[in-house]
Amino acid sequence: MKPLAPVIVEEWEAHFGTPNTEQMASAPWSKTEEGPVKQSPPPDGTVANALDGKFRLLRYDLDGLGAVASKLVPLGVAEPTPPDRIAAEPTSSVQGWSANYAQGNGVDNRINLSSATGWQLKTIGRLWASGGCTATFFGRRLLITAAHCIINPAGNYVPGTFIPAVNGASAPFGQHSVIGAWWGGNYISKCTGGAPGYWADCVKEDWALLLLADSFPMGHPGWLGFAWLSQGDIQGWPKFSNGYPGCYENNSPANCQPERLYGQLFGCSFGEFRYPFGDGFYSSFTHGCDNGPGHSGSGMYTTGLGSFHIFGVASVQQCTTCTVAEQPNSSVRLNPNIEKRIDGYIFNLMANLRATYP
Repeated sequence: MKPLAPVIVEEWEAHFGTPNTEQMASAPWSKTEEGPVKQSPPPDGTVANALDGKFRLLRYDLDGLGAVASKLVPLGVAEPTPPDRIAAEPTSSVQGWSANYAQGNGVDNRINLSSATGWQLKTIGRLWASGGCTATFFGRRLLITAAHCIINPAGNYVPGTFIPAVNGASAPFGQHSVIGAWWGGNYISKCTGGAPGYWADCVKEDWALLLLADSFPMGHPGWLGFAWLSQGDIQGWPKFSNGYPGCYENNSPANCQPERLYGQLFGCSFGEFRYPFGDGFYSSFTHGCDNGPGHSGSGMYTTGLGSFHIFGVASVQQCTTCTVAEQPNSSVRLNPNIEKRIDGYIFNLMANLRATYP
């Protein structure tokens, strides 16, 4: 199935920011008052893209993108691929914040997962771009993260580098350059450069898909599947969110060891759906996964489909320590973090990119 090519709406010289390998990325709007909830239209097929030193505003035909995805999904384009399957598959086959995050109810249940053996954990890594974030493989060369991890507060794109499964000073799969990215088409105009940055606008746009250079001399950890889940499945299925905290930042886990993966052993609680598009589809939801600065962009995944499928991206938080003194609202304390949901448009774009960059 031939991938769908987008139409270039605008093209201009890219302004690149400098990678920051010392601080955690911070959403410019993370401390902005929400303001009124705005009824934005549903995704119209517009995304921003940076490749070959250019910024481009792209528009995909939504029906065409959906038609391509409907052909690709039965071929396995959205399914996970553990490392033991990679060598057996021809390379041409289709496979397929960080503001301070909060601890649910003020209790941090994260543990150091660096010695855990599950292959799915090794698909997660440290992204250094606008700051320190987390990203996850959803294809051999493709990552999912948050837009604010690659777009700095001034509105400049920062390509950065990705280190999968980094464990302290050990980088078992090497370090990789990001050579391209796609993100919400309204993110820069609404959420950077002094724009008001209301959560109702920015969380909807706070997603990014990254392309790595095609070089893996130290092997590959595999990649997770991805899914566009119903509200009932999101509420009922197990939910996991693991990431790389900044140990010298607020809300870091107890006895935090730098550049190591942290997360909960049990699934997260669900709060409520937030920020609908104009057609009523809720773009986001709140949850109680314990996170901290550096987890931004981590892919929330579920085992509800029988394996590991990403269905959300860590975006922003509603309180920091989430104590009663800071946040009297008990429902916010229990589920303080806001996740950007993979919607139908993002799902179809991910499928298309998997076919374009196998």
